[in-house]
Amino acid sequence: MWNATSTLARFKREWQAIDAEWAASIIDRDRHRAALLKRYVDEGLTMGLNWYSEKAQGDRSARSRPFEVIHQDLEIRPFLLWASFLKQRKHQEMLAKPVLAAMFHTMRRESEAVRMFWKLVSAGVDVDGGSPESVECKLADFLYKANDPCTEWPDRISRHFSGHHKRLNERDIFATCLRAVRLFSEGRQVNEIFLPAKKRTVAELALDLYPLPSETPAA
Repeated sequence: MWNATSTLARFKREWQAIDAEWAASIIDRDRHRAALLKRYVDEGLTMGLNWYSEKAQGDRSARSRPFEVIHQDLEIRPFLLWASFLKQRKHQEMLAKPVLAAMFHTMRRESEAVRMFWKLVSAGVDVDGGSPESVECKLADFLYKANDPCTEWPDRISRHFSGHHKRLNERDIFATCLRAVRLFSEGRQVNEIFLPAKKRTVAELALDLYPLPSETPAA
C-alpha cells in the first residue's frame, strides 16, 4: 500500500539532492507551497506527469526518479498549482494517469478555453447549465465509467478492447481525452465521444490528435 508520508519524505530527499538551495527556499520560506507539495504527492499528480514524460516524450528515467519531473520542466509547476483543486475522493476519475497526461499536454498551449474545459469536465455530468450532449458532459460520463471496473460497455466500444481483461486501456482514455479537447476547441459535437487508440503509441496520439504549435502532424 502506498504510504503518503514515506513517499513525501522520499520526494524531499530527491528534490533536495537535485537543488538543495532551491528546495530550501520553497520548503522553508514558503509554507503554502510546501503544503501544496504534499498534496501533489498525496493525490498522485506526479504519477500522471511521469506517465506523460515516459510515454509521450520517451523519457524512461521517469520510472526510477518519479518526482524529478517537477524540477526538470518549468511548464509543470504552473500546471501543478492549477491542478491542486483536484481531490482524490471527489475527482478520482480525473486523477487517472492518462487523464492527467491529457490535461497537461493540452494545457501546454496556454489556452484559457482548455482550462475552462477541464474545469467543466471535473465538475461532472451535473455541471450547472451543462447539456448532456455537450462534449464536456460526455467526456465526464466516459471518465466516470472508465474509472468503474464494473462498467458494462456497449458493443460499439467493447469491440475495440483487446486482451483477456476486455477493458479500456490507458491509450484509449488518452486518445478520447485529446479528441474531446479538440472538439470543444473547435465548437463541434459528436454522438460518440470514445476514440480507440488502436495501434498508435501515446506519442503518435499526441501528435495526431493534438499537436503542439512546435510540432507538425505526420502526413
